[in-house]
Amino acid sequence: ERAKVEGFNPSQLPWQALDPSTWSGEERVALMYWWALLANFDSSGPPVFARAMIRAFESHEEDPVRKCFFSITRDEVNHEECCQRAIQGLVPGGPLNFEPRTALERAAHNNIAWLYHNGARYWRGFCQAVDRYPLAVLFTSFMMGEVASSSLFHGMASKAAHPLFREVFRHVGRDE
Repeated sequence: ERAKVEGFNPSQLPWQALDPSTWSGEERVALMYWWALLANFDSSGPPVFARAMIRAFESHEEDPVRKCFFSITRDEVNHEECCQRAIQGLVPGGPLNFEPRTALERAAHNNIAWLYHNGARYWRGFCQAVDRYPLAVLFTSFMMGEVASSSLFHGMASKAAHPLFREVFRHVGRDE
């Protein structure tokens, strides 16, 4: 019930406070890289939990189970939006649609492309597993990941130096 009223809208955060000139080019790429790693994790959430929600309806799971998967899907969409907004504010076109000009940018671009490639392989494996195993078995590990990320985001909310990033992590950590 709390998820229905406590959700947040990432577009209402103060993204205009993200001034890329605050950081050097290398720092912007490093921050973009970090947000891209986080985005890879967060962007896997919406399809996985949406697929679980659909499966929960198909298998006539109880209403709280269906609502749980819906709520997590919504949260993961918000988290991924925050990552993408941070990436675009730091390196327009990042993480993959910018022209790498330095060795650091090329390395970041290459590593992110490989990470996203592996994410697609993970999705195919998940799609094969979702019809073979009970939802409770599949999502125990996902829920443990959600708990771990909540702890991580809570810590980052208090340690982030940039006020926008503190605000992002305050909201994201609270959602879990």
